[in-house]
Amino acid sequence: MQLEIHVLQSFPPANLNRDENGMPKSTVFGGRSRARISSQCQKRAVRKFYQDYAELNPEQFADRSRNWLPELKKLLVEQGIDEEKAAIAARLALVEG
Repeated sequence: MQLEIHVLQSFPPANLNRDENGMPKSTVFGGRSRARISSQCQKRAVRKFYQDYAELNPEQFADRSRNWLPELKKLLVEQGIDEEKAAIAARLALVEG
């Protein structure tokens, strides 16, 4: 089993791709002035491409952690644990980790 944990980094309220005057940030690349895009934008484009065009099994895609609680509870109930206790155990397992 492979477990990867991705953590979001918080920033103060700001538009990260704009300068202090509110103008879009740009850089010179290949002798031309080009607009900068965020790494989040690039990563989302790659994820969407693989979801739309790659011939992969959907089970090979990453799953959001917010979807784990109901799934874990369901697995515990299938193992014969009381539904209320399964909900508590699943929540504790994900929070206490």
